[in-house]
Amino acid sequence: MGSMPKNQERVSDRISALPSEVLCHILSFLPTNYAVRTTVLSKRWKNIWTSVPNLYFCDDDYPEVNDFTAFVNQVLDSHDLSRIQKFHLHCDDDYFEHPPVDRWIHAAIERKVLSYFPVLEDLVIDGFLDDYDVESLDINISAPALKTLVLSIETENFDEDFKLCTNSPKLESLDVRLYGLSNFSLSINENSVVKANIDLPYEEQPSGESADVEDIHQYAEQHDRAIAIFKDICNVKYLSLSAHNLEGDLPAFDNLNQLKLVLFDCDYWRFLTKLLQRSPNLEHLVFEHKVQRSYSYSTPIPAGSLISGAFVDCYKEFVKCSECNEEDFEHEFYPPEIVPISLSSHLKTITVNRYKGTRYEVQLVKYLLKNGEVLNKMTISTEVTSDEQKKALFEEFFLFQRGSKTCEVDMQF
Repeated sequence: MGSMPKNQERVSDRISALPSEVLCHILSFLPTNYAVRTTVLSKRWKNIWTSVPNLYFCDDDYPEVNDFTAFVNQVLDSHDLSRIQKFHLHCDDDYFEHPPVDRWIHAAIERKVLSYFPVLEDLVIDGFLDDYDVESLDINISAPALKTLVLSIETENFDEDFKLCTNSPKLESLDVRLYGLSNFSLSINENSVVKANIDLPYEEQPSGESADVEDIHQYAEQHDRAIAIFKDICNVKYLSLSAHNLEGDLPAFDNLNQLKLVLFDCDYWRFLTKLLQRSPNLEHLVFEHKVQRSYSYSTPIPAGSLISGAFVDCYKEFVKCSECNEEDFEHEFYPPEIVPISLSSHLKTITVNRYKGTRYEVQLVKYLLKNGEVLNKMTISTEVTSDEQKKALFEEFFLFQRGSKTCEVDMQF
């Protein structure tokens, strides 16, 4: 009475005889509460569920909040969390007022998991990274409905690798702000992004300290990783970029319509003109120059170094101006041999913020006005305060040659 038929016992024994990896794979398709119940089958099954790579938690089967909370806590305490590949949590909004939910999500993220949220449309990852005892921090996002992703990470002493990989074919808006991360890698595996904000300031060296060879290699890696990000977002229509000077092979931004560019180095003209060349359909440009001088670039690049040639060019420019005075912290503007097609045929508005009126800024503005044949408006925002300086600026701009007869210049003080 009540015993299992022999044919069912034989089938059960055959299943139990399968390798643990196969059993884990089978259980990975079950909700976690069902996978846990297999512990009653036999001693062979007692701990199999603790290695299942996928965790699915749903509060529908638990009418009481405390029962569901206790179950999830028990699973996370007993599970081999290093094996998690997917973490699915479905619960009522009321749960998010309870501290355990933060612990659950933190446990998933710490184990390098952020995978498969089928209806998630907006995701914000915002936080401060401390010196965790991990070799790297990898976040994998698989969210088929995701449209907006904001990644804002700040750190002071996290020196390990930080990697983010997304698989979100409907992603439209990407906002990335990385402060203090020296080793980062982003992989945006979709061509759907139409709007991107990328803020990549380099890690600052304490004032007065010289960069050593290790620092140089680190800066070179940051430079190359920043360039790699552009290849993932080359289809954007709207791009806001804050970064240090970047040299290297930029992709073509054929769809780019609006560009906001904030650069932190003295020699920013070349990168600006390169972006104009690589954005043939650009219509609206805003750029700003913020000089940041935190480094002493006196360390020579060692012979035989594997550092990329593009970064070497940037580094040599840094060395040239590391000892100059603030008012001389500029590089001469050299116009490109061929006027970018975006400037001659498409640019309608240009805004220059923090205009100081240095000799090379004047050269750049004159070049843009002269060659902007369809330009409708140039806005100059400056911090000049005296009436004498304002008058001088007005008179200076009045004399500049304009390629477009309909272009107006708006001075903002």
